[in-house]
Amino acid sequence: MDLFCRHVEKIMLAGVLAGCLACSLLLYRGLRDARQRIAEVRTSIPSATEGPLLTALVPEEFGGGELLAGGPAQWRIRNGEGETTLFEPSPFVGCINQRCSSLVRPTQDLCRWCDTHQSVAPVVPRPFDTDGDRIPDVVENELDLLDPRDPTDADRDHDGDFFTNIEEFLAKTDLADARSHPPLAFKLRFLGLSAEEGVPVKFIHLERDNSPDKTRWSVLLRYRSATSNLVRTGVFHIGDQLAGCRISDIVSKHKRVLNPGTNAVEIVDVSELVFERDNGGTVTVVLGAEPVKTSRSARFALVTDGRDPADCPRITVRPNEPLILGGMAGPSEAYRIAGIHKDEQVVLLKRVNGTEHAGQEFIVAKEGVLAREAM
Repeated sequence: MDLFCRHVEKIMLAGVLAGCLACSLLLYRGLRDARQRIAEVRTSIPSATEGPLLTALVPEEFGGGELLAGGPAQWRIRNGEGETTLFEPSPFVGCINQRCSSLVRPTQDLCRWCDTHQSVAPVVPRPFDTDGDRIPDVVENELDLLDPRDPTDADRDHDGDFFTNIEEFLAKTDLADARSHPPLAFKLRFLGLSAEEGVPVKFIHLERDNSPDKTRWSVLLRYRSATSNLVRTGVFHIGDQLAGCRISDIVSKHKRVLNPGTNAVEIVDVSELVFERDNGGTVTVVLGAEPVKTSRSARFALVTDGRDPADCPRITVRPNEPLILGGMAGPSEAYRIAGIHKDEQVVLLKRVNGTEHAGQEFIVAKEGVLAREAM
């Protein structure tokens, strides 16, 4: 005991020296492993086919460059004074563990230093887009109608199908084929509903008498007599009085309609008979349509060439009538009104023809087609 008391300071000093030696050994071992790892990083550069690049190579940021063929993915970077060394993408990223931050491969699932699981996701190089029009250069170079240095060609419609090049590119349709385009419902704008009081008359037949003079045309109508309350049929002309109204005009019109039996679009006569009321209002009766007391029609605008909806063609769809669009270069598209929102601000259209898009639904508002949650 006396010996320990006399040499306690020496024993404590020896312990401190032993601890310092152990720390030095651990530090040396760590530095040695770090040097080995750095050597691996410097000597391990895979080719472009061995794994994904971490970032897109943009040689313009370095003053221009060119991709060298064969071997590892390398860019020869040029500057104003000449050529510099080769630029090669790094095959490593930092560990997501902030306390570790060791270098790991982007496809490595586990860090070998801290055993932390990495968020492995494929890194896809961003395609070059020189003019910034959202159409990659590789696509614009394949098509003669596009120029990778012209940012305005994305807003043009080269095939005349009502859709711009950027709209067709995002929809993955053919930019040069007028028969390949997104559904034309995307070009509709819902303008609202219109209600008109009907006339108790059924327009049965129109006889044009091979004359362009409408006053010589005759119409066959079925109506209910105001005196006997019996249903009668008679021939009338422009200017005749019937059911408290005067026939003011006959509009000869044909329309493409869908035949449910053959699933084909046919041309039918949908001429209109215009009645003028004593108060100045007008009522339109369509050939073959059943008489109704009150008619509600949906009004749309077909927006083309980026014009204002007020300057675009108007389309009126009456109850139980299909909405026919297109038919210029490709097949016509037929829709029907499947629902109207309670505030009458949006309408639900359903595609009723076509093998690929049949049954597809579109919610159309004043601003255009909305997401499905809008209903």
